[in-house]
Amino acid sequence: MVNSSIAQSINRQTVAQALQQARAEAADHLAWMNALNRAALNLEAGFWQFDGEILIVSSANTQGTRYTVDAHGCSCKAGQAHKPCWHRAARRLRCKAAELAQQHRALCPMCGAEIVGRQYYVGGRGYVYFDVCSGNGEHYSQPAA
Repeated sequence: MVNSSIAQSINRQTVAQALQQARAEAADHLAWMNALNRAALNLEAGFWQFDGEILIVSSANTQGTRYTVDAHGCSCKAGQAHKPCWHRAARRLRCKAAELAQQHRALCPMCGAEIVGRQYYVGGRGYVYFDVCSGNGEHYSQPAA
């Protein structure tokens, strides 16, 4: 499926695309639609950790409680009863967003390696975001004009 480097490339745009697709797929299933909507809200507000396969997410209701979600289900009560839960919907959104990020990744025009985002501290101005080639660094990521 996906790995942690792909999971790190998830951004708001890929999550929004994944949410749109998931809502279209769940249009006839009210319980899953509610779970998706709740997942979108709770992922913005709460703690979560995703490695590309397993999502660990904090409970929206019980402080200090965390649930583990994988391809087989969720450790919450609803998940154990095989009912729709927002934790499973959240994992699906993260997996779909990671797949979308993988499909739309930018490649270096010089060597074909993936373009990745990096932050650097620049001259007292704080951290600045740059898109750079993930290759061996022997060339610029943009060809000379």
